[in-house]
Amino acid sequence: MEDGLVPEIVKLTRQVTELTFGTAGAVMAFVGLGQASCHHRHDLLWAEIDYFLQVRQVHIETLNNMREDLLDLYEMDGRRLDTRMIVATLLLAIGFGFVVEGTFPAPDPGVSSSKRGLYEAQHNARIVYSITAAFALLCPFWSMLSIMECRRRLDFFMDAFSDKFYFMLKKRFRSFECETRSTRIMHHSNLVTYTKGLPKDPNPNLARLYHFEREDGCSSQQRQQQPQHRGLFGCCARRHHMTRSETLEGQLQTLPSIGKQTPGDFDIILQLHSHYVTWWYDWCRFFMKVSSICTWLAMVFNVLCCSILLGMYYQFHYPDTPKMWQAYSSILLSGLAAALTCTGFAHGKGPRLPGGKLDAKKKHCAPVPGGIPPWMEKAPDATLTLGSPLLEV
Repeated sequence: MEDGLVPEIVKLTRQVTELTFGTAGAVMAFVGLGQASCHHRHDLLWAEIDYFLQVRQVHIETLNNMREDLLDLYEMDGRRLDTRMIVATLLLAIGFGFVVEGTFPAPDPGVSSSKRGLYEAQHNARIVYSITAAFALLCPFWSMLSIMECRRRLDFFMDAFSDKFYFMLKKRFRSFECETRSTRIMHHSNLVTYTKGLPKDPNPNLARLYHFEREDGCSSQQRQQQPQHRGLFGCCARRHHMTRSETLEGQLQTLPSIGKQTPGDFDIILQLHSHYVTWWYDWCRFFMKVSSICTWLAMVFNVLCCSILLGMYYQFHYPDTPKMWQAYSSILLSGLAAALTCTGFAHGKGPRLPGGKLDAKKKHCAPVPGGIPPWMEKAPDATLTLGSPLLEV
């Protein structure tokens, strides 16, 4: 009898052992499943935080791109103004040299002098010389004043933009600071709600993870009419946050009102480009044209002054060789006429855009009432906003 009980005891012990290990394995499997679920939820939270930070970085880079694009335009126009200023300064130095250090027409030799006739013959030439010498000094001076005024108006635009841009960044960073106080506030921020429709077409097997209705027990037609939530809010683990959204209203009301934000909205950059070009055409282009005209006139008057002055000098001091002053003056005057003719021909036959336009920036020009961009007329503490076709506050 004892021999028959031993196998039964061994068998029972084996079954108890297998049951114990099986139960322990099942418990460990459930523990592992819970741990994996916890880690997965933790990874989802950090993935959402990482996405929020990436979208925030896109906004900051958008603002920086807007500023860099404007600075590139400003620096390019600034270099052109500096080049024109250098040319005008050199022409002013040449005209000033004629007044202070140059050779002057011969004085009256007296009634008894043999050169009295030459002196009287140069009467009209001396009047023309005085006029050309005066304009040779005034034209580069006017050109410099026009360039300085053009630069002042460009600086006015940049100062106004820098002030608005500072407040804009300040408002952005404040809103980001408020939105990152907790994950629940982050879920209801504009940066995250923008992705509420992602993924747009989920896999049917995963639709229940990204797609749910607020009310159950409704017909299919009623469900289609109800608002649906996808993406970061569609997960079942996030469903209870939607039911508690009323408790977050007080916290969300403390967030700065920054309007609708869409990542990658670069239209504002093009609008700012248009505002800058419009500002240039409305407030700076006239002075640039005046500067160009005065620069050309300064060069012409300087050449005329040289031709008339040295022509009279050669005629008065070398009366025995009249070909000397005639050759000098004729060469200078003919060269000046040929240069002006060739320049006008080159300007008329030079490269042009379709429609006969010479300036490529003009196509970006958009008329603005009063010539002042809307964002510049706002209060000093107003800020620029993204996501709108214009710079608004």
